[in-house]
Amino acid sequence: MSGGRTLAGQERRFALALLAPALLLLVLTTTAPLVYLVWNSLHRLDLGMPWLSGFAGLENYARMGADPRFWNSLWLTVVYTGSTVVLQVLVGLGLALLVLQIPKGQGVLRVAAILPIVLAPVVVGLILGPLAEQQLRRALAIAQGDPVILVSSPAALVLYGIAIVAVLVPLILRLRGRGKVLAQLASDED
Repeated sequence: MSGGRTLAGQERRFALALLAPALLLLVLTTTAPLVYLVWNSLHRLDLGMPWLSGFAGLENYARMGADPRFWNSLWLTVVYTGSTVVLQVLVGLGLALLVLQIPKGQGVLRVAAILPIVLAPVVVGLILGPLAEQQLRRALAIAQGDPVILVSSPAALVLYGIAIVAVLVPLILRLRGRGKVLAQLASDED
């Protein structure tokens, strides 16, 4: 019985270890800026006269609540968001139902619908590729042709590592999957 609890505990710890990096990244990119934003909202910040800055408490919120421009912009935001979401859902659902009614050419219409999503990274690559090449040439010119400049920064090393993992993991998983399929086919023939 204690072995089962130990195994379950190990599985929980393993799952937590797998989840921790994603959770940390999520907290750093969403929660921390939100907390910082709330903290700043409780302060008086005047970039023109920084010596007047200080803790304001809820004074900023009281002033905002008394301003008719805030309520007008909030109303416009609610109307705009509500109407665009409803219209997007209705148009998307209508087009999907229309495509389902067409017996021939559904594949072409689906490709036409998905093509902008697939082409966006290609267009970004076409635009940023020459800029990246120009910056690479500039960096190598500054370093007088020494390629060590490309790996001298910790940020560059992290990006290279991410790129290598992004390329190798799918390849390894694909090769492992092929090996399993080949082994299964070989065992089926026997």
